Amino acid sequence: MTQRTDIEGVLDLWLADGPPHVPDRVFDDAVAAVYRAPQRSTWRLRWRNLTVSTKLLAAAAALVAVAGVGLLIMAGAPTPPPTSTPTPTVAPSATPAPTDTAATVGPTLCPPSEPNCTGPLAAGTHSTSSVVSPVWFTVPDGWSKTLDVPGSMNLEREGQSDAFVAVWPDFQIASQTVCTGQPEPGLGRGVVDLLTFLVNHPGLAVTAPDPTVLGGLPGVVLDVRRDGSWSGPCPDGVNLFTHQGTINDIGRELLEGSWVERLWLLDGPNAHVTSVAVKAPNPDALDAFVEIATPVIESFAFVRGSCIDGTSCVGDLLPGLHRAGPPFAHPLTYVVPDGWANSFNGEFGYVLQSSQHKAAGQPGIHIFTGVSAATRSCSMSEEPGVGKTASDLSTWIGELPGFIQADRQEVSLGGLAGFSFDLTVSADAALCRGEARFLVGDSPGLWWGLTPRLRDHVILLDDGDGGNVAIIVEAPLAEFDAFAEAATRIVDSFDFTP
Repeated sequence: MTQRTDIEGVLDLWLADGPPHVPDRVFDDAVAAVYRAPQRSTWRLRWRNLTVSTKLLAAAAALVAVAGVGLLIMAGAPTPPPTSTPTPTVAPSATPAPTDTAATVGPTLCPPSEPNCTGPLAAGTHSTSSVVSPVWFTVPDGWSKTLDVPGSMNLEREGQSDAFVAVWPDFQIASQTVCTGQPEPGLGRGVVDLLTFLVNHPGLAVTAPDPTVLGGLPGVVLDVRRDGSWSGPCPDGVNLFTHQGTINDIGRELLEGSWVERLWLLDGPNAHVTSVAVKAPNPDALDAFVEIATPVIESFAFVRGSCIDGTSCVGDLLPGLHRAGPPFAHPLTYVVPDGWANSFNGEFGYVLQSSQHKAAGQPGIHIFTGVSAATRSCSMSEEPGVGKTASDLSTWIGELPGFIQADRQEVSLGGLAGFSFDLTVSADAALCRGEARFLVGDSPGLWWGLTPRLRDHVILLDDGDGGNVAIIVEAPLAEFDAFAEAATRIVDSFDFTP
């Protein structure tokens, strides 16, 4: 007996004369069911002639149309590159490069720590910060990232230059009257808009769209090829999508000749749609390459919440692996459970808080770089004669009048070594604007202090380049133990590996 899934129930709801939309709870359950249930192997989609009703399209779209829903298929922490890896051959990309300048080609092998590196990839977990929805992915030996620009990331396998994996952000439907990169007027760019266009296009043959969850994003997957009898504005091709009007890039997707692609249309936050495609010159080549590429594709983990542009990562976070983005220059990855947010991302620091506390100053996990001892005056300047190593600073803080340091010990965290301790201040401690200051930063106006009603757990680490990283878990005295227990699990996941 085959058990019906919640997904089928949602489809039935849409195919019947039911409500105009699926309740959020039903949608959540449906996406969770997709993630839990054994999925049909992605290379076993079968071609058939489709007559797709508007309601069936809406049913498929109902599984992906609610922003912020999806389960994160979480990639592990970045893996150090192997000591010896054969150098694969770099194959040219089959996608025309947009006008943006491509990332600089890296060394012989791109290490996992270089998200913008293009060229042969060392085996391990890599990332990109160029596409609108940053993604982590894991590759074995023999893969290359051949393109990494705001409009596209391409992955190729050694010896498979006729097929590749592409990640495209924010496509619009391209003009169907002229063969250009201009968008077709009046058409939307959501998952349902793109899906409706594909299945109703007279020049395309498609497979039935399957609901799916990829890298934490819900969506649909289908195969698309050109109908051999089609004759449109583009010679021997169908004008599919363009970036023009979305990320102001002239790059576009043209399905030419006998080329075929497996296409995932994935619903991201804030109306962003991420497309993942496997492209090959014919259906047989697609089946063969998809079987090779499936482990890489299934390793995808997209960064969501407000972290969609890789530059100003502030807002609620999905559970899973995240990366502190620019302008915070020091490498930092971390893992959060549900209910956390990054409330500040600046050139000198980073702040993680529970979502319910992100509008308030406390409690939180605060990460700073380049800190120094604060002068005993209230001038926010550096105390002369105090070193900047973790040992120097932790020793100096422990000797400050009015400060109570406890449980000072050596620690190792995320590839860096230093010291940790708990810190409170007495009621008679000297205060500057209500706080007893003990750290200042390289950036003007940055200082850190403590009031008698708060408690800090301080971790000071040497970064190996003569600088330092300070991590401060702070909460009111009455809340500290409970908050520190939750925060410690996140701090323990920190990875500063360059």
